Amino acid sequence: MSRQHRVRRAALAMVAVAAVACATLGVLAGLGVWKPQGSFVGSWSAATNPLANTVPNPADSFTSDVGIAKAPPRQRVRMQPSQFDAVASPKKLRGTPWANITVQADGVRTMIGNRITWIGYFRSLPHYDGNISLENIAGLIADSPTPEWLRETDPGVFLLMVGLVQSPGTTMTVAAPRVTELRMAANPYVYVAGVSSTGTFRGVKVTSWLPATNAPDSDATHRRPFVSYDGAGSRLDTIDSDFSFLGSDSSEGYGVSWGTGTTGQALRSVFHDNLFGAYTGRAVNVTFQNNVFRNNARYGLDPHSDSRGLTIIGNEAYGNNTHGIIFSKGVVGSVIANNHSHDNGANGIMMDEMSSNNVVQNNVVERNHGGGIVIQGSSNIQVTNNVVAGNTLGIRVNGNELGIAATNRITGNQLSGNYNGIKIYGGARDTALAHNVVRDTVNTGIVLSEPTTSQSDTVINAQKGVLVRHGASTLTGLSVQQSARGVVLADGTTATIAGAQLDTREVGIDVHDAATVTLAGANTTTITGARKGLVVSGMANLSNVTMDKVAKGVVLSPVGRLSVEDGQIAAQDVGLEVQGLGGSDRIVLHNSDLRATDPVAGASLADVSSNKLTATMSWLAIAGATFVALALILHLLHRIFAPMSSVRHRGIPQPARSGA
Repeated sequence: MSRQHRVRRAALAMVAVAAVACATLGVLAGLGVWKPQGSFVGSWSAATNPLANTVPNPADSFTSDVGIAKAPPRQRVRMQPSQFDAVASPKKLRGTPWANITVQADGVRTMIGNRITWIGYFRSLPHYDGNISLENIAGLIADSPTPEWLRETDPGVFLLMVGLVQSPGTTMTVAAPRVTELRMAANPYVYVAGVSSTGTFRGVKVTSWLPATNAPDSDATHRRPFVSYDGAGSRLDTIDSDFSFLGSDSSEGYGVSWGTGTTGQALRSVFHDNLFGAYTGRAVNVTFQNNVFRNNARYGLDPHSDSRGLTIIGNEAYGNNTHGIIFSKGVVGSVIANNHSHDNGANGIMMDEMSSNNVVQNNVVERNHGGGIVIQGSSNIQVTNNVVAGNTLGIRVNGNELGIAATNRITGNQLSGNYNGIKIYGGARDTALAHNVVRDTVNTGIVLSEPTTSQSDTVINAQKGVLVRHGASTLTGLSVQQSARGVVLADGTTATIAGAQLDTREVGIDVHDAATVTLAGANTTTITGARKGLVVSGMANLSNVTMDKVAKGVVLSPVGRLSVEDGQIAAQDVGLEVQGLGGSDRIVLHNSDLRATDPVAGASLADVSSNKLTATMSWLAIAGATFVALALILHLLHRIFAPMSSVRHRGIPQPARSGA
C-alpha cells in the first residue's frame, strides 16, 4: 500500500469517527438525554467598555474630592463693617483704621474710619464732561492729601490702595481706552463697591495686586480685593473685561458680586482665578452671556440666595475646583441654556437647596468629576436636550434635608460615557424621564431608587440597562440594547413594563426576591439575544410578551412565582425552567406558545390545552445528522472512486510445489 493511500484512509477514518461521535451526541440531545453546557446565544464575553478606564469609578459617589481637595477651606465671615458702610452706615466705621474713597454725585470724599478727611469736586477738573469715570476720580485724588490711594502707575494702568464706594444714584464707568487695567492692592478693605448705584466695566482688566512682587495675589485664602454692588436700583455691567485673582470668603466679597436688588449683565467677559468666578445674592434679572468662568478656587458661576429671573446663556465654565455653574438657596425663575461646563472638580451644572422652577436646556456638560447635571433639593426643573458625557454620574435628582425634589422633568437628553447614566434617589418624587438616550455607560444606564416614570428612554451598551433599586416605577417604551442585563428589580421593588424592547447578552429582566414585575399594555414587550430572557425570584406577571433567540426563556427560582398570558417564547434550550419543589403550584400559563428543545423543564403544567408546547431539535442534533450524512457520502465516494488495493485484490498465494 502506498504512503499516500494510507494517509487518505486515515483521514477518512478520523472523519468517520467524528461523524459517529457527533451523531451520537446529536441523537442524545434531540432525545433530551444529554444537554450541551453553554449556548451560542449570548455565550460570548461582554465587550469591555472603551470608556471604563477614562471615567471616574466612585462607589456611587457624586461629588469628588479631586477638585474639592484643591479648593481653599471655607472661612465664612461677615465683614463688619461691610464694604457698603462708608456710604450706607458710616458710624459703623468709627474707630477703625479702614480708609475709603466715597463717590458722590458732585465729587469724592476721602475717609478714615467714619471721619471725612478731604472733599474734592468734579467741577474743578479741566474738561469735565459730567460723567463719573475712574480717571476723573483719580484726577481728584491726585490733588488730595493722600494721592497714593488711587493713582495711574503706567498709561492706562491704575492702582487702588483703599476701598472705593459709590453712593446711591451715582453712575461710574471704568472703561478703555482711557483705562486698560485696574489693580487693587491685596489688602483687607480694598474693593470697588456700590450702593443703589451703577458701575460699568468695559474692555478692562481688573485684578488684585501685590506691589512688593509686582504681581497679582494668587493665594485664595488671603483677604483679596473684590467688586461688589448691592441695594435696590443697583446695576453692574461687565463687558469685554477680565476679572482675576479676586475675592475672599466674606459676604458678597467672593470675586465679582451682584447683591440684593442688583441687576445688570456680564457679556463676553472672563472670570478666572477668583475665589468664586462670579456671584449673585438676591439679584434680579441679571444676564450672563458668552462669558468664561475658569480656574476659580471654588465655583465658576454661583447664583445664590433668592436670586431670580437670571439668564445664563452661551457661557463656558471649566477648571473650577468645585462646581462649574451652581444655583443654590432659592434661585428661581431662571434659564441655563447653551452653555459648556466641563472638567470641573465636582458638578457641571447644579440646582441646589430649593432652587426651583428653572430650565436647564441645550447645554454640553462633560468630564466633570461629580455629576454632569444635578438637581438636589429643588423642584419643577426642566432638564431638556442637554449633552452629558464622561462624568462620574450623568444626571441625578435627589432630595435632602435642605429641600424636596418633586415634579422634575428629564427629557430628550443625550448621555454617553458616564460611569452611571441617570439616578433618581433621596426622596425625589414624581420624577418623569422621557426620550433620553443613554450610551456607553460603564455601570448602569438608569438607576431608580424612588418612584419614577420612564417614557421611551433608550439605553445602549451598559452593564445594566435599568436598575429599580427601591420603590415602584413604570417603564413604557423602554429600549435596552447591547447591554449585559436589561431591567433589574432589586429585592422588594415593583416595576410595570409596557412595550419594552430588550436586546441583551445575559438576562432580559432579573426579578430579585420579593420583587414584582408586571408586563402589560397593548404593545408587546420583546426580549431577544439573552442567555436567560427572564429570571424570577419574586413574582412575574407577564402579558403580551415575546422572547426570541434566547438560550432559556424563563428561569423560575425555587421561591419565584410566574403568570404568563399571551406569551410567545422561542428558546434554544429551555422555554420554561422551574427550579425547586412544587413548581406546578407556582406557575400559571395561559394562551402561550413555548418552542424550545425542552419547552418546560422541572415541572408539569396543570393546563396544557390552552398552550402550545413545541419541542425543537437542538443545533447539535442537526449537526449530528449532518455529520452522519456526510460520513455516508464519504463512504460511498470511497467505495466508488478509491483505487484498487493491492491487498484487497492480490491473488491467493499458492503452496509451493514439491520437487518430482
